[in-house]
Formats: sequence, structure tokens, C-alpha cells
Amino acid sequence: MSDTIRFLPMTMFALLVTTGCGGSDPSGPLYESLAENHPAATDSASEAAAVWSADGTELLYILPDRTTLVARNVATGVRRVLYVANAADRVQQVELSPDGSEFFTLATRFGQTTITTIRRHNAALTEVITDRGRFLGVDYGKQRDVSVAKNGDFAYIVRPESLFVRRKGATTAQFIGVDCKSIAAVAPAADGFLCYNHRSGYTVTRFTTSASAPIVINPGESRIHWTIWDIQGISFVRDTKKAYSESYTFERYSDPASRFVTLTYSRPEHLGNSVSLSADGHSFAYANFSCAESSGLFSCSKTQLFFYIADGLSRTTKRIAVHTALASPTVTIAPDGSRIAYQLNGQLYILSAR
Repeated sequence: MSDTIRFLPMTMFALLVTTGCGGSDPSGPLYESLAENHPAATDSASEAAAVWSADGTELLYILPDRTTLVARNVATGVRRVLYVANAADRVQQVELSPDGSEFFTLATRFGQTTITTIRRHNAALTEVITDRGRFLGVDYGKQRDVSVAKNGDFAYIVRPESLFVRRKGATTAQFIGVDCKSIAAVAPAADGFLCYNHRSGYTVTRFTTSASAPIVINPGESRIHWTIWDIQGISFVRDTKKAYSESYTFERYSDPASRFVTLTYSRPEHLGNSVSLSADGHSFAYANFSCAESSGLFSCSKTQLFFYIADGLSRTTKRIAVHTALASPTVTIAPDGSRIAYQLNGQLYILSAR
């Protein structure tokens, strides 16, 4: 289900006009419609980010009712219910431990913005970690209110912006620091933590048990969409948006040689807000949007989503799906980069990335 990349001709237009979804680039076509190319929906799902198991065999996601969490075997299609919240709660996030022995949910109380509960679930118990969690709403990239380290320790945020970590098997938590509005990544041994310190995502702060130092990457020009922290260090995907051109960049922190830049996009195609970096750090998936048909000045009557897989090892980018839709998707790539899942308009889609 792949599609060869076709580069758009850069023909100068005499009339400099703007379409509602095309920007103000005076070069390139105003719009272009491609043939639909995507799998049939697998299931109904909310827009909350799905989570892959560490071995990539199962996908965890929340049903549209926002009270039911399920796990689907992607090979057999068998779906099982993991958790059903009470009728007053709305499950917004799910996080799975690396060994699959437990999972975490974050739920908001319907009609009460001050109650946000983080729960830990395993075969023995369901435990309330805090009812003062912080939930920023659906946003770009992997921004979490609870995150599990490779060793099973987990970090979480208590409102307003306090970061805590709890060691596996412990009953009390350790305070780490403040100014953590969402968690970007946790080190494998939970001895380091990356937090977005404001919602725009321009600045990531690195915390340890004793001190923190900010990591700033092109503030005002780039934003970090997805971060992982493994034994090789910190890796991230950021965007670059300049006049009439946009692209994504993958790199490992303090390793310029690892840098890989995707294709550069310009009108009618633009970067979206949905990016997902594989756990092995070798590839990432993302969705762009494009004005397929213009209905006049400052308006777009048909919008298409283009789904891509970028391979950091081969330094290639491949379009793997085209979906006509106006809504923004939520994209999640499997740990080994072999599949992607995305939620769109209340439906879940799973497709091969190879």
C-alpha cells in the first residue's frame, strides 16, 4: 500500500493569492487531488492516542464512549476489554508498562475539570495514584501525564505542574521538580526526565533527582513532536517551518551525524500535528494535510491527509496512505516501525508501514 513520491513542479504564478489551506506560497499548484489509498476501518475508537505493546502484537485504545479501554491482537483481530471506567469518568490517556504487566489510565470527571484521576492497573489491583492529575487535552506529539520507564518505575504530574516518580514496588513517590506541564520521556532507569515546560513545545527541560537543565532547540522556529530516551540516549523529531517550506527532522541529542531531514513540503501540502517515533528510534510516521480542491479564495472544499513513514536508517521517506478527510488524525507507530495505527473521525485504521 505504498505510493511513489512525486515532486510537484515549481511553476511561478503571476497572481499571488492565498487559499484557505494552501498558505501564501506563490510557487507550486494551488491544489492537487490524489486517489484514495487506505485500508478499511478496523474498529471504532476515540481520538486519544493508541498504545502498542512492546512486542507490537497488541494495540491498546479507548472506545468512543471514553469509558472502555480495549486491546486488539493485530494479527488475529481478537479484541479484549481491559478496563471499564465508571459512568462519570472519561478516559483520556493510557500508558502501558514495557513488560505489559500493568497499565495506567488518566480520566477526567465529566463536567468537573478539577478532578483528573491517574490509576494503576494490574492483575492484583486497581490503585488511584492521584486525583489531582493534569490534563491538557488532545495535543500534538507524545505528551503524557504519566509515563513508565524501562525498569518499571513511573513518573506522573500532579496539578498544577509538579513532577513525581514512584519506584517499582514502592508505595510512596519522590518529588522531582516543578514546571512540568507534560512528560516527553523518561530515562530507562528513571534517573532522568524530560518535560515540556510550556504548551507550545518549544522548550524541553531535563530533570534529574538533583538538578535540571533546559534543552532548547531553535525556540520560535521548531517544536519537538516526539521524544524517546533509551540506552543510546535522547532522540526526538522536530519540525522546521520556513517561508513556503516545511519539513521534519530526526536526530539524537548532541549527535549531529544522526540528523535526518524528510522531504520538504510546500503548497498545497503542509505539515500536520500528528507524529510518532518508533521505540527503536529507527523510523517515524506522520500525517500531512493538503488542499485537494479549492472552492474559492480563502476556502478549501476538499482536504486530504497524506500518511508517511520516514526511515532514519535508509534516509528515505515513503507515502503509504491517502485519506480524504477534514479532521486531524492521531498517528501511532509500532515499536519496530512495521505498522502504523491512526484514529480519524471515530474510526481506527491499521496498516503496514513497509
